Amino acid sequence: MMPDNQRLNLIPLTIEILQSIKAGAENLYSNFGILLPIPFTEFPESIDFTLNQLKDNPTRPPFQSYGIITKDRPTYVGQTGFLAPPDEDGMIEFGYEIALHFRGQGYADEAVKTMINIAFDSANVKTIIAHTLNVKNASNHILIKNHFIFEKVVMSQENGTIWQWKLPKNLHLLKQMF
Repeated sequence: MMPDNQRLNLIPLTIEILQSIKAGAENLYSNFGILLPIPFTEFPESIDFTLNQLKDNPTRPPFQSYGIITKDRPTYVGQTGFLAPPDEDGMIEFGYEIALHFRGQGYADEAVKTMINIAFDSANVKTIIAHTLNVKNASNHILIKNHFIFEKVVMSQENGTIWQWKLPKNLHLLKQMF
C-alpha cells in the first residue's frame, strides 16, 4: 500500500505517461490532466532510462519509478524511483529530482520519506543507498535529514566523483522509536 502524503501523490510511471511527458506539456495534460512545468528535469535522459526499464520489465511494483504529483492542482513536480529491485544482500538504490520551480518547498523530503517507507515495507530490503554529487547541496541535506549516513566516495562514468549514502533498516527503525 502506498503511504499517504499530505501534499503529494506518487504515481507509478507507465510507458504511456512517460511518452506523454516526452511529447510535451500539452500532451501530458490532455492525456492525464497533469500540468508539466518547463523545465521539469535537469536529467532528461532519466525519462529514456525509465522507459527502457519498463520495456524490459513492465511489472516491478513497488520497486519502480514514480511521478511526484501535487494533490491540490495535479502538477508534475519531479520524479523518484528505485533503480532495480533489491539485490541478494537486501540493498536497493533510489534517486529523486524535484523540478527547479518547486525546490525548497519540502516536496523532496516528503517524497524521500515515502520512498523509504515503500522500501522498508519489504522484508527483502535491509539497506537503501543513494548517490549525490560530491558537493554540499540540498539533495544530500534531504538524505541527512532522513538519517542517511555518508558511506563513501565512488566514481561514476556519468558524473565523475560522487558521494554514496546509506540508510540501514535497523537505524531507520531505531530513529522511528524516538
